Amino acid sequence: MMFQMTWRRLAIGLLAAGCFAAPASAQIRLNDKGSATSEPLAPARPSAPSASADAPAGDLIDGRDIEQLAAVLRELGFQAKIGQSSNGQPRITSAAQGINFSITTYSCSADSKSCSIDFFTFWRMGGKSMSLERINDWNREWRFLKAYNDKEGDLNLVFNIELTGGISKTAFTRNFQRWTSMLARFDKFRQE
Repeated sequence: MMFQMTWRRLAIGLLAAGCFAAPASAQIRLNDKGSATSEPLAPARPSAPSASADAPAGDLIDGRDIEQLAAVLRELGFQAKIGQSSNGQPRITSAAQGINFSITTYSCSADSKSCSIDFFTFWRMGGKSMSLERINDWNREWRFLKAYNDKEGDLNLVFNIELTGGISKTAFTRNFQRWTSMLARFDKFRQE
């Protein structure tokens, strides 16, 4: 049984890392038996151009160049304003599905051995935070975007992407489309 669980988790991790061919617009979720299944998502932008699957080394996105990340968002038809987070990390602010969000880099300096980015948004709840039961329902059902209440009771949604070694523009675009599609789904979920 332990062996099965380990292989299942490994397969889910490899799928998330893009090691297996999975639909570009699919959200991985766990069924009631704990097995991974994928569910198609609506495309974030039907008119979004698709990037080349064979990315030359120069086209890899590794998060060290915030201008490069912003340029990809702009190519996809989104705004991308560059600034800094409260802790001094480079940050892009944008919006999709009528929801403002930010993309913040972590440990993406030229001398860093690792790099990741967080897509992040929040809703001010005015003292009426979402119940932990509802948050757990979301987090149990949806694999990539995680929700939580912060200290002030505001509802937060985060999606992390590992960029160490770089990812292709196609992979970044697919992750971005997952984020924008799931924003609308989560916004509907939180209002139910």
